Amino acid sequence: MYDMINHFGQYLINTIVSNIPSSYVRMKIYKIFYDIGENTNILMHVKFLGRRISIGDNVVINQNVILDGRGNLLKIENNVDISESVHIWTLTHDTSSSYHSVIKKTTVIENRVWIASRVTILPGVTISNGAVVGSGSVVTKDVKSFTVVAGNPIKVIGKRNPDLCYINNYFPWFM
Repeated sequence: MYDMINHFGQYLINTIVSNIPSSYVRMKIYKIFYDIGENTNILMHVKFLGRRISIGDNVVINQNVILDGRGNLLKIENNVDISESVHIWTLTHDTSSSYHSVIKKTTVIENRVWIASRVTILPGVTISNGAVVGSGSVVTKDVKSFTVVAGNPIKVIGKRNPDLCYINNYFPWFM
């Protein structure tokens, strides 16, 4: 019975709450169900899977993002910028298993990370402080601090200035 109620709650969040055009109202409701910090903005049409999701302060999550908290914890720290259509996973299946066994891993996005559009982050990955992940990348392994990575699978293509001091503050009307 608990699973049915939990799944129905997820359905309501993903079909009704995520479509509310006011970020103020949407964030008030999200904070009832999830651990979300101050001055964080989750734009419309973000899909939450599971409840093991922690989001820090001054985070911007753009439209059509999937946040998977069904496996272990999905932890997004402070001043993270997640662009449109990013998929972040904590749950996968064991390709060697005859029974399609589930593998649960913690996925961490550390402070001041920028994840560009259409990135896929696989379970168990840590993207360290100040890193940038280029558009369309598939992240299969950890990303070191202040590196710029891109590709499928990712490879290092540059370094980022480590003297970062910005604070995300993006609250558009009706998005």
